[in-house]
Amino acid sequence: MRGLTFGLLVLGIACSSSGGGQVDELVTAYCAQCSDFDNCERVISETLKAPCPDETRLYYECLTDNACDWEACGAEWTAREECIKAP
Repeated sequence: MRGLTFGLLVLGIACSSSGGGQVDELVTAYCAQCSDFDNCERVISETLKAPCPDETRLYYECLTDNACDWEACGAEWTAREECIKAP
Protein backbone atom coordinates (compact mmCIF):
# COMPACT_ATOMS: atom_id res chain seq x y z
CA MET A 1 0.00 0.00 0.00
CA ARG A 2 2.85 2.36 0.83
CA GLY A 3 4.38 1.81 -2.63
CA LEU A 4 1.06 2.54 -4.32
CA THR A 5 0.65 5.76 -2.35
CA PHE A 6 4.18 6.84 -3.21
CA GLY A 7 3.62 5.99 -6.89
CA LEU A 8 0.42 8.04 -7.01
CA LEU A 9 2.17 10.95 -5.31
CA VAL A 10 5.00 10.87 -7.86
CA LEU A 11 2.51 10.64 -10.72
CA GLY A 12 0.53 13.58 -9.34
CA ILE A 13 3.63 15.73 -9.02
CA ALA A 14 4.82 14.82 -12.51
CA CYS A 15 1.46 15.67 -14.04
CA SER A 16 1.13 18.96 -12.20
CA SER A 17 4.67 20.06 -13.06
CA SER A 18 4.10 19.43 -16.75
CA GLY A 19 1.49 22.16 -16.84
CA GLY A 20 -1.11 19.70 -18.06
CA GLY A 21 -0.36 20.40 -21.71
CA GLN A 22 1.71 18.74 -24.33
CA VAL A 23 5.14 20.22 -24.97
CA ASP A 24 5.59 21.75 -28.41
CA GLU A 25 7.95 19.74 -30.67
CA LEU A 26 9.89 22.91 -31.51
CA VAL A 27 10.45 23.58 -27.81
CA THR A 28 11.70 20.04 -27.26
CA ALA A 29 14.02 20.18 -30.28
CA TYR A 30 15.40 23.63 -29.43
CA CYS A 31 16.05 22.75 -25.79
CA ALA A 32 17.73 19.46 -26.71
CA GLN A 33 20.08 21.18 -29.16
CA CYS A 34 20.66 24.62 -27.73
CA SER A 35 20.20 24.70 -23.97
CA ASP A 36 21.59 23.11 -20.84
CA PHE A 37 19.04 24.74 -18.53
CA ASP A 38 16.63 22.47 -16.66
CA ASN A 39 13.76 24.91 -17.14
CA CYS A 40 14.32 25.47 -20.87
CA GLU A 41 11.05 23.88 -22.02
CA ARG A 42 8.99 25.95 -19.59
CA VAL A 43 10.77 29.20 -20.46
CA ILE A 44 10.60 28.74 -24.24
CA SER A 45 6.96 27.60 -24.07
CA GLU A 46 6.08 30.79 -22.20
CA THR A 47 8.15 32.88 -24.61
CA LEU A 48 6.17 31.48 -27.52
CA LYS A 49 2.96 32.70 -25.83
CA ALA A 50 4.29 36.25 -25.37
CA PRO A 51 3.73 39.09 -27.86
CA CYS A 52 4.65 38.25 -31.47
CA PRO A 53 4.42 34.45 -31.20
CA ASP A 54 4.74 33.90 -34.95
CA GLU A 55 7.97 35.90 -35.20
CA THR A 56 9.30 34.28 -32.04
CA ARG A 57 8.52 30.80 -33.37
CA LEU A 58 10.34 31.59 -36.63
CA TYR A 59 13.39 32.71 -34.65
CA TYR A 60 13.51 29.52 -32.56
CA GLU A 61 12.89 27.38 -35.65
CA CYS A 62 15.84 29.12 -37.31
CA LEU A 63 18.07 28.49 -34.30
CA THR A 64 17.07 24.84 -34.19
CA ASP A 65 17.61 24.38 -37.93
CA ASN A 66 21.00 26.14 -37.84
CA ALA A 67 22.65 24.26 -34.98
CA CYS A 68 21.99 27.11 -32.51
CA ASP A 69 23.95 29.63 -34.61
CA TRP A 70 22.28 32.90 -33.63
CA GLU A 71 24.27 34.76 -36.28
CA ALA A 72 22.45 32.78 -38.98
CA CYS A 73 19.12 34.00 -37.60
CA GLY A 74 19.66 37.75 -37.66
CA ALA A 75 16.72 38.42 -39.99
CA GLU A 76 14.36 36.42 -37.77
CA TRP A 77 15.61 38.19 -34.65
CA THR A 78 15.17 41.60 -36.31
CA ALA A 79 11.62 40.74 -37.40
CA ARG A 80 10.79 39.65 -33.85
CA GLU A 81 12.26 42.81 -32.35
CA GLU A 82 10.38 45.03 -34.82
CA CYS A 83 7.14 43.25 -34.01
CA ILE A 84 7.67 43.70 -30.27
CA LYS A 85 8.41 47.41 -30.70
CA ALA A 86 5.38 48.00 -32.94
CA PRO A 87 2.46 49.86 -31.30
